Amino acid sequence: FAEVAVEDAGGFGLHPVLLDSALHAIGAGDFVDGPGYLPFSWSGFSLAAVGANALRVRITAAGSNSVSLALADTSGAPVATVDSLVLRRLAPEALRTGHHDSLFVADWVPLAVTEAAPVDGITVTETTPGDPFAGLHEELARVLGLLQAEDGGPLVFVVRPGDPVGAAVSGLVRSAQAEEPGRFTVVEAEESQAPSPELLAGVLASGEPYVAVREGKVFARRLARVPDTAHEAQEAQEQDAAWGDTVLVTGASGGLGSLVAVHLAAVHGVRRLVLASRRGTVSAELTGELSALGVEFEAVACDVADRDAVAELLDRVPFDSVVHTAGVLDDGVLASLTPERISTVLRPKADAVWNLHELTADRALNRFVVFSSAAGVFGNAGQANYSAANAFLDALILHRRSLGLPGQSLAWGLWDRQDGMARQTTLDRSTALSSQEGLRLLDAATDTGLPVLVPIKLDLAALNAGDVHPLLRGFVRSRVRRTVEGGLAAQLASVPQAERSRTVLDLVRRQVAVVLGHDTPNAITPDRVFGDLGFDSLTALELRNRLNAVTGLRLPATLVFDYPTASVLAGYLLEELFGGAGMAAAAPVVVRVDEPIAIVGMACRFPGGVSSAEELWRLVAGGGDGVGG
Repeated sequence: FAEVAVEDAGGFGLHPVLLDSALHAIGAGDFVDGPGYLPFSWSGFSLAAVGANALRVRITAAGSNSVSLALADTSGAPVATVDSLVLRRLAPEALRTGHHDSLFVADWVPLAVTEAAPVDGITVTETTPGDPFAGLHEELARVLGLLQAEDGGPLVFVVRPGDPVGAAVSGLVRSAQAEEPGRFTVVEAEESQAPSPELLAGVLASGEPYVAVREGKVFARRLARVPDTAHEAQEAQEQDAAWGDTVLVTGASGGLGSLVAVHLAAVHGVRRLVLASRRGTVSAELTGELSALGVEFEAVACDVADRDAVAELLDRVPFDSVVHTAGVLDDGVLASLTPERISTVLRPKADAVWNLHELTADRALNRFVVFSSAAGVFGNAGQANYSAANAFLDALILHRRSLGLPGQSLAWGLWDRQDGMARQTTLDRSTALSSQEGLRLLDAATDTGLPVLVPIKLDLAALNAGDVHPLLRGFVRSRVRRTVEGGLAAQLASVPQAERSRTVLDLVRRQVAVVLGHDTPNAITPDRVFGDLGFDSLTALELRNRLNAVTGLRLPATLVFDYPTASVLAGYLLEELFGGAGMAAAAPVVVRVDEPIAIVGMACRFPGGVSSAEELWRLVAGGGDGVGG
């Protein structure tokens, strides 16, 4: 017997977590002849009631290694019965998936695209390959200007396969796609295989943000797991010899650089480390760890983005392998980026690795490993400059490999560290890699020999809910969705006018709650200013994108700043959907859509002694003086 409960049945006939919890009680009884049994086959399932939040469970033996279940609610009324659930022993070898759980590659898969009539208003721009590095900063500045333009029409970026500059453009655009879904598309194609206008129209209709065209066929990018060949790995001493005796670690003053330095010495037997950073200093903790290991090390001041400084270091110091971990962040939404902010992030990533690439090309290096970021693969909102820099790194490694040079780029997901760039991130840490997990993945990745890998922890079980990033669609079973005719406006047309305001307000509060991570919309007070609720530029974009999807409208990026509370925003949405006819006569929400005031930036304090965003709006509306003491 067992009692199980969930907080909210969530509209399920029988909540899957509730049923799974009931099955866990099987382990408390004497139903099988040993450990390691799991549910295998159901028969005779009957559901008598839906929506139960709690169950009383009775489990009874139903033969050899099988049980029957009776599920009731807390009053004893039947909810469900299972005549027979057969249990099978799971052999230990069956637990091996044959793939690394957190090691992926980006692959191309065929995409069914139907040619369509060309669409007016499409702008196509190409990035023409040249030198793999020359013109990188200038090209990204040009593309940024196109992305920030307000013409609103579809914009297609055509890049060439194998071109690192084009890859950087793709990384920049991927982040723009995350902020402005549906506006931008990247097509990778050789000049001789440029898609026809009809095929391009079909690609746009498919909704895929990034495709490749090969001999008239279209392919989409998907992540795929890397086969686990750990059991076929070489002997430890052979693996360690691949690093050599001396390794140059750049960005060594950062958290990951220090971690890797100790790992190379402690696990891979590297006897000498050259630790390069702009300041040439390392922490006392790192010094102590390396000294305890008996490792010879030298901390050197070298800005790897400075070509002359790198040349001087390479002339002075011999080494067998390179690990480049340096990087900086300068996050901001697309509208706030400038060419200078892009260059700031490019220097320690793209510029630095290009210097190392060119200046070591005549050396017989064992390994040339660069730390890039999954931001360049996925395209994180608010990190377009960082995405571009890391996408360049991935492509440069492919370029090295085409020249017969060693190279590997690791596009890391988030590490669970509180130092370096990890300290600056606002990303969800629930799937962050621990230091131990990250180092194990480093070893597994370098053992594969593959040029570009994505070591990242993904919660694939959660992908069935909500929108899935196109890269992850290969891990989600496709589902057929019924199309709701007419969208939100048509649905609300049947709602009495007096009810529409409440219905739309409820919708806004639900979406706000999802964006801010609340379990229910109850925490979203209709008249509380969004800034006080915790909105920033990225969450503002996420809310705008969600409301675009559910309303069918095309809303401005400044939505939460122009309409700063849930009630005001709901009123604006009603105006957009119905005009004046959508407003409830008894309680109109007055919205000025021509509001001339826009707050562009904020310091760390409000002006004039103001303590909240709401007070600031009152100050502005009342014509008060914002200059304080």
